[in-house]
Amino acid sequence: MAVVMVLRWTSVALFAASIASSSLAKEQPLTSVADLRYGVALYHYFQDDYFSSLSELMVAEEEGGIHGHGDNPELIEGGISLAFGMYDQAEATFTRLLTEDRSEAVRNTAWFYLAKLAYLRGEWAKAKASLDRLMVESLSSEMAAEQQVMRINIDLRAGSVQNAISALEESENLGIWENYAQFNIASSLSRENQHTVAVPYYQAIYQEPLLEDAQVPDEQLALRDKAHTAAGYSFLASENWQEALNEFRQVRLDTTFSTKALLGYGWAAFSQENYSEAITPWQELLRRDHQLSEVQEAMIALPYAYEKMGAPGDALQQYLNAETAFEKELDRITSAVQVLGNANLLPLLKIDIDKNSSWLNEEEVLRAPIINYLQVLVSQNQFNNDLQELRDLYALRQQLALWQDKLDHYDHLIAAKSVARKTQVQKIQDQAFVEKISQLEAERDAVSAEIERIKSEKDYLALALNDRQELVDRVKQTTAAIEKLGSKVNTENVAKQKLLAGILFWESSEKYHTLLWDLEQRQAQLIQDLNALSGNYEHLQAVIRNAPDVVPQRAKIAAHLAKLQAQVQTLDAGIASAEQNLKEKMFAQLEFQRKRVNYYQGETRLAIARLYDTTTQMEPDPISNEATIKPVQSGNGTRPLGGSARIGGESPAIESSQNSTSSPQSNSVAEPDATEITDDLVGDDDIGEDEL
Repeated sequence: MAVVMVLRWTSVALFAASIASSSLAKEQPLTSVADLRYGVALYHYFQDDYFSSLSELMVAEEEGGIHGHGDNPELIEGGISLAFGMYDQAEATFTRLLTEDRSEAVRNTAWFYLAKLAYLRGEWAKAKASLDRLMVESLSSEMAAEQQVMRINIDLRAGSVQNAISALEESENLGIWENYAQFNIASSLSRENQHTVAVPYYQAIYQEPLLEDAQVPDEQLALRDKAHTAAGYSFLASENWQEALNEFRQVRLDTTFSTKALLGYGWAAFSQENYSEAITPWQELLRRDHQLSEVQEAMIALPYAYEKMGAPGDALQQYLNAETAFEKELDRITSAVQVLGNANLLPLLKIDIDKNSSWLNEEEVLRAPIINYLQVLVSQNQFNNDLQELRDLYALRQQLALWQDKLDHYDHLIAAKSVARKTQVQKIQDQAFVEKISQLEAERDAVSAEIERIKSEKDYLALALNDRQELVDRVKQTTAAIEKLGSKVNTENVAKQKLLAGILFWESSEKYHTLLWDLEQRQAQLIQDLNALSGNYEHLQAVIRNAPDVVPQRAKIAAHLAKLQAQVQTLDAGIASAEQNLKEKMFAQLEFQRKRVNYYQGETRLAIARLYDTTTQMEPDPISNEATIKPVQSGNGTRPLGGSARIGGESPAIESSQNSTSSPQSNSVAEPDATEITDDLVGDDDIGEDEL
């Protein structure tokens, strides 16, 4: 199937182990971070929000980098970039870590991931060159095992099967990776038609005891089922029918490989001319989804076996059933093509959008009904890569929409701030601060001037109390009149005026200091009020003057929104192109399915016509003498077909009014080419730990 892919979370875990074995291992545990941006990135990292963590690291890099944490930020960035399939970004990051000023452990980690990058890209020579730079003794056990398997697979890719075999024999402590290496070697040998040589490598996978690691038992069992199935078809290709049966019997019925094993078991028994045993697995297949190619082949293989058993009535009925089933399948394929043409792929395939999703062939994909027609595609590494890229594009589109929404909110906040500022300015204008300040200043200056005049002129009467002010004014007027009239004024009146003026002057002089102090207090109050009003005015002016200019901020946000919109348009075009690419592959696969069903249908109709032609020459009518199938009676009672946990239980007995064992006049079904089936099973790519 597929080459060994980077498991997103396994990659991150291996990367974390590499950090632990490098710089952090030499330091005491940290309780704080020297750079806040690194702390934010770590927070997202340990929350399994790798997208946000990577975003923080990349933004920090644009703003001058993270300081105080050595190579760890770059290692995190490179590891997450690699896990997200950002190969160029990851390569650039790891290449920066190869300089002499980096620690030996960091350079070793960088070489490992650069080798992995080249391997994923199919650059085998470059991958091998990077692996040769590794100091294997410094790697963690997991990384050491993986690099050995990468070397083996690189030899297989180069066609050097013997070198791969030698490398496997020299390797040690591979753990579960050893099983994958054995399977890949066996697959390569099978593709070269060296089936006899391949079988021992398949068998080695299930001859060793299961590993104790609680995380991999299901994975090991699934690989064993696949190995049994592949070994069975290798024995078929070598015409070793009994050994093929023994292999197929070991496959569990509740696994994805059981359909191929059931089909192969039937052909192995059929090749031994044990037709009654052959029909058991084929009948089991007929109970399964008719969309599966193995089930469709069993639909015409089963009546073929009936013909070999001399039961043309049963054969004809099964052919008729198959014809009806093929008609339904053709209708379903037509419907699937229509649905595929009008639907978005991710909802159709029931795949959730997740910005932190794994690049695995996830189980949720297999829940979509249309996948049954596309199993060949789903098992291909490139299709899964394309599907994951589409998923990531949708997740990025979702993230861009979120950022657009945030920028809109920021723009609204700044607009509200602008309105608030205008309100403040209007408030200043409404309160007429400048006019009030001018009035207070004029009043302060007048009082100050009056105080200075009174002091300099000793004008006691100027400070007369309010109830005496009228008398003071009258005395001043009388004095002025007397001075003007001169001798014309009566001396008695002049004496009275002087007496009154003297009394007023005496009273004012007695209270002069008190009244002057009151006037000075008024002056001080005016100054205080003026300072307070001026201070408030200056404060408001400063708020307006020192507040950030919202115009550049809004312009910056508008520029970001325009940039995001352009990215969204580019992304939408990429999504449309990626969907179209995937749909074309799916359409091609559906068309292949249609042609296959049409072929089976044609073969079925020819067989029906042949049987009708044959039975018209026989008496009695074979349709009225159809064979009946009875379950076998055992000591424990009746065992229904397919009830065993593994393939290859007892066969049902066949009763028919046609007791002839002669073969039909012509074969209606061609026996399968075991080599082709084996190639279909192992595929064109290596198997990786991520595939099960």
